[in-house]
Amino acid sequence: MGRVITAPRVLLHTKPFEPFKSPVDGSIVSSRRELQEHNKRNSVVNTHDGYDEQTILGWTQKDYQKPLDEERKKDLKDDMRKAVQKLEEGYTPHPASEDEIIP
Repeated sequence: MGRVITAPRVLLHTKPFEPFKSPVDGSIVSSRRELQEHNKRNSVVNTHDGYDEQTILGWTQKDYQKPLDEERKKDLKDDMRKAVQKLEEGYTPHPASEDEIIP
């Protein structure tokens, strides 16, 4: 009886990599290695890498902006308080000329 050479079982069920255009940055990803580099470069993950959908949704639904918004609200409140105080002290803003750019 002759020897039978077979591929590892993993390779038998591996689909060939099909190149695609990244919806994240528009680059063409044509290999698994490029996909790993793309994901690292863009801080993204694949659900195929062991991440479940709920975990990923948890990342996207977390409100990272909330602490900044709270700080901005505090700053705005302070700015408004200072503006009212200046008006009460008699401050009057000078009118802008026609050619002056107003931000």
